[in-house]
Amino acid sequence: MLYFGSGSTVIVTQGNRTEPPPVDILWPRSIQPIIPLLCVVSGVAPSQVRVFWVIDGEEDSGLIQSLWTKDSDEIVESTQNQVLVRADEWERGVVCTCVVEFDGKNITKSVQNEESSDVCTVLLYGAFAGAGLTIIVAISIAVVLHRGK
Repeated sequence: MLYFGSGSTVIVTQGNRTEPPPVDILWPRSIQPIIPLLCVVSGVAPSQVRVFWVIDGEEDSGLIQSLWTKDSDEIVESTQNQVLVRADEWERGVVCTCVVEFDGKNITKSVQNEESSDVCTVLLYGAFAGAGLTIIVAISIAVVLHRGK
């Protein structure tokens, strides 16, 4: 519940939250020059959590905002943190992790470009298939040459 006064804001919550808040990461599915990643921590105010990113092992504080939504009869505050990732990093498959510190515990959720790992998998299977085919051809040639003597 929220009350406004002359220059003040009072937030009334329903007791202390003990269970970890839900964390979601949103990002565009198409490649753009800059990829915006949004970490949404539902049901908690920015004063209740610390939210930051770890991009390829480097900490980034991102941009923190408060978000208010109406959930049935009550208004729910959530915290969101946005970070921008360069397209070349995203295409390389860099791991982007949202870290939420809540009640002395860390909650993490990670995301990376799925197409990059798919390409690696295809290349790996292609290399195995090529190596297998080369071995079969080499054995066939050896057998033919051996029979010809």
